[in-house]
Amino acid sequence: MAPTTRFVDDIEPFERRKLWLLNGSHSFLAYAGAARGHETVAQAIGDPVIRGWVSELWDEAARHLTEPHLGIDDYRAALLGRFDNARIQHLLAQIGKDGTTKLRLRIVEVLLVERAAGRDAAASVRVLGAWAARALDGELPEDTNGQAVADAVSQGEGAIAALLALIDERLTDPDIVEAVARATAEFSQN
Repeated sequence: MAPTTRFVDDIEPFERRKLWLLNGSHSFLAYAGAARGHETVAQAIGDPVIRGWVSELWDEAARHLTEPHLGIDDYRAALLGRFDNARIQHLLAQIGKDGTTKLRLRIVEVLLVERAAGRDAAASVRVLGAWAARALDGELPEDTNGQAVADAVSQGEGAIAALLALIDERLTDPDIVEAVARATAEFSQN
């Protein structure tokens, strides 16, 4: 199907759709996929466990992308088709760079609105846990805040809270820190 052009009065919902669905899942694939031994997007999305986790992440985000003209189901299907394409060698190490900035834009808002709605934001928390595990294991791709990440990692029991603070201070809520710590354990090699 050829791409179509659509003129809209408000681009923001489309920007959120891209950030939360495409970019958010890309970040997750970068950290969870690498933790499970994958090198490319196609390899990571081909892992049935990760594919299920991506679907859960998309479900969380989709609850807050309610404008009917966004075509969320079609967009998700198109993303899966793109991610499954092994001819596109999109390297996870490249996608995972600068996580402190990317996660702020791609994951934090969904996590916060899910929690404000009384849900646990488990899928968004899992993304942060995958990233934190890579940081704690010394396997995080380069980050413009690399020294701050290293300093946070060196804080022992306070490392998760310090890492989350680098992304967004609102993530230092003790309940969020505890949830991310549990998720981190799923991915940590140590």
